[in-house]
Amino acid sequence: MRSQLVVAFLVVGLAAPMAAIADVQASPSTFELVRMTTGPATVQLEFQASISDKHPTAFEGSFAGRLPPKGPPQDVVSLGARLIGTNEEPVYSSNGRTTRICPQPTSCALTRSLAYGDVIYLDDQGGADALNRFWIVTRGDFTIRLKGHGWKLVPTSLNYRYITSTQASRFGVYAGTDSAEISRDVSLSGGRRGSLAVLMPPCSTSSDVPAAEPVPRGVGSMTLGGGPHPSTLSCPASVGKAFPTDVARAATTWTATGTVVGDSSFQAIRLLVVDL
Repeated sequence: MRSQLVVAFLVVGLAAPMAAIADVQASPSTFELVRMTTGPATVQLEFQASISDKHPTAFEGSFAGRLPPKGPPQDVVSLGARLIGTNEEPVYSSNGRTTRICPQPTSCALTRSLAYGDVIYLDDQGGADALNRFWIVTRGDFTIRLKGHGWKLVPTSLNYRYITSTQASRFGVYAGTDSAEISRDVSLSGGRRGSLAVLMPPCSTSSDVPAAEPVPRGVGSMTLGGGPHPSTLSCPASVGKAFPTDVARAATTWTATGTVVGDSSFQAIRLLVVDL
């Protein structure tokens, strides 16, 4: 089976928001992307968000997996989660309490990110082991465009919750999309009928691939617990290394434990839980 799953995102600082693409306005803001065929299928899901006074932040997170006729999701992977528009002024955080570094609100303001884009792309030949479901949660001024064939975007009520890097750090310094921190243990509850969870430690990916980050940053490890398959990620992580992800079939408390000292730039979400 040929399968290619790609996720890419872009943050842009502009004088005005991106032009909207009026295909699907993200209201409601949670969706399932459902495969409609067992044969070959291709999907490209494009997200565009604008940051404004009315919508000062934009959040988007997603999971992909295979949902059998009966039973919980299988082969679930996280496509990550992103929160844009926070910490526009430099701050430091200690045990979840945030303090502004600059004495005046405008004395060291940063360039504001006013546009955000993300793309999910999947192309495969189908079959019994093919991915057939995405769970997508957003918040903010989003416009979504669906391209391809064999898939359908279905508005679905999905409860979710997350912990940000400033809430999850023992100590951290944040300035726009750039940040560094020391992690601490945190937890979130899952829904009574089960939930998906992903842990995203504060460490960079590294690779010798041209244009990729050549210098690994971060040290330590964190473990996602609370589900049937606890998993650990050690920092720095290699490009292509999946975030720790798990599926609970009933109510649980998800935990992120361990200590990592590292770079959390562009990774403002530490733990995300989506109820099934």
